[in-house]
Amino acid sequence: MKTFTKISSFLAVCFLFTLLSFTTQKDKLIVIDAGHGGNDFGTTHGDLREKDIVRQVATAIANENKELNIQFFIIGEEDVFLDLAERVKAINSLDPDVLISLHLNSSMNSNANGTSAIVSPQNKHFGSSKKIASKILNSFENSNSEIIEQNLFVLKNVNCPAVNLQLGYLSNSDDRIELNSIEGQKSIGQKIYSVLLDL
Repeated sequence: MKTFTKISSFLAVCFLFTLLSFTTQKDKLIVIDAGHGGNDFGTTHGDLREKDIVRQVATAIANENKELNIQFFIIGEEDVFLDLAERVKAINSLDPDVLISLHLNSSMNSNANGTSAIVSPQNKHFGSSKKIASKILNSFENSNSEIIEQNLFVLKNVNCPAVNLQLGYLSNSDDRIELNSIEGQKSIGQKIYSVLLDL
């Protein structure tokens, strides 16, 4: 099983590199990293899995795009496990203008809710990352306006502004309803896209 996972991961990275070689470079390239994937479900609640929801939101963001000079690339779209080093390698090979990494939260406190963002002080574009995070959080009514500074592996090692966006809490009933509905995912996608459009 481990061998199959490693082969799948390798093939996924090869697919990214191959696709890049046939892609016409647009004026702006935005990579959406749908967290987890494959046998890594992320946080769960009943039959709801983080990896599925963030992949659906990533698609909702990309589907908003009608601009010819903006291109979106989703890592994790194929639901294949990539370890953190493989994700960084894939992202840097694409040389994007911005990385948005999508994740969900969970807490023992069922009242904990809302959207939050993490940026890395060790990222070469820390200032830009923080500005983008602030703009995205301002578009959410339920956001935690305090941006978390944490040197997560992906955030600190990619060569572009990068934001880890925690879309909400699966452990909170209100967040869970929005995160698991088509309408909610579309609304989240529209808010994030509207910020990325104006960068």
